[in-house]
Order: sequence, then C-alpha cells, then structure tokens
Amino acid sequence: MHCRDNMRISTRWIVLVVVAWLLIVYLFSSVYQSGDDGGATYERVRLALVELDTLHKQSEELSSFIHEIRDKLNSADKEGLSLDNAHKDLDKSIYRVNEELRNLAVGKDFAKITEDAAPAAVPSKAYEQLRRRVQNGVTELWFYVRAELDKISKHPETGTAAKTTLANVLSNGALQQNTIINDLDMLADIEGRKEWREKEAQELSDLVQARIHKLQNPKDCQEAKKLMCDLNKGCGYGCQLHHLVYCLMVAYGTQRTLILNSRGWRYSKEGWEKVFLPISDTCSSGTGLNSIKWGDEESIKDYNKVVMPIIDSIKPRPPYLPLSIPEDLSERLMRLHGNPSAWWIGQFVNFLTKPQPELAEDIEKNTEENGIFVSHCRNSHPKNG
Repeated sequence: MHCRDNMRISTRWIVLVVVAWLLIVYLFSSVYQSGDDGGATYERVRLALVELDTLHKQSEELSSFIHEIRDKLNSADKEGLSLDNAHKDLDKSIYRVNEELRNLAVGKDFAKITEDAAPAAVPSKAYEQLRRRVQNGVTELWFYVRAELDKISKHPETGTAAKTTLANVLSNGALQQNTIINDLDMLADIEGRKEWREKEAQELSDLVQARIHKLQNPKDCQEAKKLMCDLNKGCGYGCQLHHLVYCLMVAYGTQRTLILNSRGWRYSKEGWEKVFLPISDTCSSGTGLNSIKWGDEESIKDYNKVVMPIIDSIKPRPPYLPLSIPEDLSERLMRLHGNPSAWWIGQFVNFLTKPQPELAEDIEKNTEENGIFVSHCRNSHPKNG
C-alpha cells in the first residue's frame, strides 16, 4: 500500500513537470510568430512553421513517455516490485524526458533563424509586451512548479527514493528554465532591438529632463505660476524624497514651477541645495504672491502660488500621482518598459538628486575604494500602499 501511494504521488508530479515544461516551450516558440509593425518576411514565417511542426512531433514523443512511465508504475505496483527498483526505471524515463526538453530549449538556436533577416523596424508595443509577458510567465511558472515539487518532497508519505528523483527533476528543471530565460534575453536583443531600446530610453529620458528643466527655469519668474512644497515632513530621507518627488510630479502636471522650502532640513540645516544641485537656476522664491492652499484645479487656476500640503493628506488627490504616466508619452513608455510608472518616477528622482560637486566626489571616491556605491532604496509606506 505504501508503494502504491508513492507511485501515485510520482505519477502526479511527473505529469505536472512534463506538462508545465511543454507549456513553457510552447509559449517560448509562439513569441517568434509575433511580427513587428512591418510584418515578418515569408522565409521567417516558413521557418517558424517548421519549428512548430517539430515541436508538435516532440510533444507526441513526450506524451508517449508519460504513458510509458504510467505503465511502469502500474506494472511495479501489480508485480510487487520494490520501490527502489521502480524508481530506477522511473529515473531512466525522467532522464529521457529531460534530454528531449534540453534538445527543445538548447538545440533551437533561434538567433540563426533571423540572423540573415534585414534589421527590424521599431517593434510594436504588442510584440514587446508579449515578449516581457512570456519571460515573466516562464519565471513564475518555474517558481510554481518548484514550490509544488518541494511540497511533495516534504510530504511525510514521500519515500527516500522519490525525494532523490524529485531533487534530480528540480535540478534539471532549473537548468531548463535558465536556458529558456537566456534565449528570451537573446530574443530581446536580436535584429538591432537592443540598440533601439537603448536609443529610445535615452531619447525619452532626454526629452523628459528637458521638459522639467524648462518648467523649473521660466523666462519670467515673477509671472510664472508656482507650486510651493515644504520638505520638512516628519519622517526619514526616503519618505521625504517621496514627498518631494510627488510635489514635482504635481508641478509638472499643473505646469507650475516648483518652489522648494528646505531651510532647517533635518539632514542639512542649510537645506536641500547643500547636498544636491538647486532644482532651479533662475526661480527659487515665491514670496509676495497671491496664494491659495491646494484644491481642485478650477479653484486654484487663477492663483499665482499654490501651497502643497503633506502628500499623505492631500485632498482632492491630483491625477498626476503614481501610477499615472503622461498620455503623450504613454505608447512609447509602454512599448519600452515593463513598468512605465517606475520609469516615470525615476525621471523625477534623477532630476532632483543631482549631487553637489563635494558629494559627487565622495561618491566617486567611495566607488573606487569599495567597488560599489550603496544608496537608500525603499518601497512606499505600508499605510500608503
């Protein structure tokens, strides 16, 4: 009875592993059928169909392996063979399955399929999103399979031989997952896409930085509409930086110049500019202007100066805060980046935290001496999501 229970457990996880990896390979192959805006060439379509036909045949072979494993398990159960002998046969079948998976993942050099193709145009948003979704899916599926097999391995009814087999499957599975991730990384870089991605990222960053700089340096400071932000929020540096980033995002959204009040800052009594470069070269004062506290856009639009409250309690909530991104850049950002909002926030952090020469020198010296520079990173406060 104990042998039968272990055999049933083995059957379940063998079928789970094989089906899971077949799904990964199928998803991996299907990415190559996604064309760019210009469409794929006839030759690439033909080669893709050949790959699918090969995958179908190898899928049938793997299915036969599953039936073979089931037959061996049933035979061992009926004939009363020892658990160790049954698992020796099982290990041989597992090895054959893993060899087939290795041939699928490693033997398919997809880069060669497209190496003679003309350089691709800008990839479509759908293509880039699908590629990233498949890569995330491969990783998440492997996490799931690994966790489930680990549960089986730790089950009190799982014998020593089964645990050894499971360990082998997990080891081989990790190799397969790494291989597919590597191939997906290659897919992201072929046909000039790596160069396009780097170029697009730089162009977008330059555009956004130029927009913020222009907003922060108006031609006429006296007439420019302003947003007043007080840095002295009662919390640590990361929390205060969040507050300042949100202030600048609201300033960008409302097209107002951000005026920062940081005198008496807990990290430097002389203010933000003691550590970082000023956020404006030409406009840093908002004194003597008609002002109003933050409110709905209709109520504040005619005032020259709007005073921002602490971001935690701002009402009404501005539509410019995360996870929003600017509509005019949304298509490019969603095509380029898997998390457009994170990229967008990063642009404001980049603008705000340009170090003063003394700090820049300290950073460079620390990097040279220690080989690494560690900066403070944190997620949003749990209460604020």
